[in-house]
Amino acid sequence: MKSILLTILSSVSCALVALAEDASATAAPKPIAASTDLLSFMRLEGMNNLGEAAVEKKDRAVEVKGALVTPFPLGSSQSQASAQVRLYIPKRDGTPYHGSACLGFYGKNRNLRLFAFVCFNLPGMAPGQCEVGFLARASKQIPLAFEAWHTMKLETADGLARMKIWADGTAEPDWMIDASVESSLEDIDGAGVRTCGQPVLFESFSASGTQYKEAILTVGSEGEGIVGKLRNDGSLRDLKVRYADGWQTVEFRQDQFRGPGFGRSIRLERDPCETISFSGKNDDVRYRLAYAIADRQLQVTATVINSGKKPFAPERLPLVLGIDSFMDSYPRWNSLCFPTLIRREPSHLWGYMMTPHGRIFGIASPDPVGSYTCKYLRQMYAHHIYTISLDLLQKPPVPGHHPTYAPLAPSKQRTWTVNLIPVETLDAVKSKLAASARAPMLDLYRYSLEPGQPAEMSVFSFSPVTAIVVTPAGTEVPCPVGKKEGNLHQATFPDTAEYGDYRVRI
Repeated sequence: MKSILLTILSSVSCALVALAEDASATAAPKPIAASTDLLSFMRLEGMNNLGEAAVEKKDRAVEVKGALVTPFPLGSSQSQASAQVRLYIPKRDGTPYHGSACLGFYGKNRNLRLFAFVCFNLPGMAPGQCEVGFLARASKQIPLAFEAWHTMKLETADGLARMKIWADGTAEPDWMIDASVESSLEDIDGAGVRTCGQPVLFESFSASGTQYKEAILTVGSEGEGIVGKLRNDGSLRDLKVRYADGWQTVEFRQDQFRGPGFGRSIRLERDPCETISFSGKNDDVRYRLAYAIADRQLQVTATVINSGKKPFAPERLPLVLGIDSFMDSYPRWNSLCFPTLIRREPSHLWGYMMTPHGRIFGIASPDPVGSYTCKYLRQMYAHHIYTISLDLLQKPPVPGHHPTYAPLAPSKQRTWTVNLIPVETLDAVKSKLAASARAPMLDLYRYSLEPGQPAEMSVFSFSPVTAIVVTPAGTEVPCPVGKKEGNLHQATFPDTAEYGDYRVRI
């Protein structure tokens, strides 16, 4: 039997709004506990942790191969934090593989945040020398004693991280290496140790710090069915939405994938105005995010202004949503929103995320969005997606149903509105998102037909609808659409005798 395939295209208009603020007070600093029992630490696994850690007690010390992190939280955010541990630098074994030990801080999702290291076995290293420093930031070679115990100390405060290491029986030195970091490493909630290349003996681990809580802005209210807590950089700390049977928390990332935002390179700050908005600048381009609640949905309005003399033509312009989709542990993954469907049309975007428990969280924009990106841990086709980004601009090549790439001309600005919407059932997805995207949404009873079998169509739209079917031969045939009730319209296209693709334009 031959089949006929039908494809969907549609068009739309746009809207944007904003909202007022409700800021909470800054909490008083609070001390954090310390720990010395490395055997009770959590053993980490994954790409950055070199396989699951092996831990073995040896006298007073613990031999570690891999990564361990404290079982207690350091706190949801830090203005100051410190950690130290004693470690044994072994005899250099002459193998071509390096050996090193790290002391560092981990984020909410147990991701590597800040690591101080000592590398004691590196090809080409001078006798008696070790390399110390911060992973991917700064380092230098210094003389250290092999086959001896040392204390390594790491501290961060006021946007500066610093570290030092010294042998037992020697005086504690000044800080050896420093590096700039964010003013508050606000997603730290654990400290730990890690090794690479060969096992290392550790003992006497401790960590402490001062909790830091920035003023949080509130968007929405319980009466509106959506309550969001925003940081001072415009990203969401958390979001609660109300469904018919109760409230659901939509988890957001607390690490480098947090959002909404324009990526880590664009730092946003609160605007001094009545609406909840945040702005930042990079070269001659200004970025702005504004938040509002309308029709029981959270509206995120992104604006980009080109104040330069040349067109702004990035390879891609991301709007990182920051919704946590990283399904790595049970039962936590049951409440996470996983990207299930995202569809770009020439004029708008729609799609939804869904939890294993069946909660549906819709995404719609009445503006042309270039593409989208899934931020995977390693590779595609897995449930290890940190979050998704909507690429407001995306250079070709892209599929034919994506909008045309249009650089932003000098002295011009462009705005995109992205709506985040709770949806009760799968049957309600298209109807709900059609209203939010201000675009007609086509639904077919069957998407493949026998030759001559009528194509039965439903269209969700609050505006009058016209439909044209393009036959496999390229002929455009008008298809009358009649309104049934509410925003539901229906049509039937009977002329499907010809084999091939029929494209439906609404």
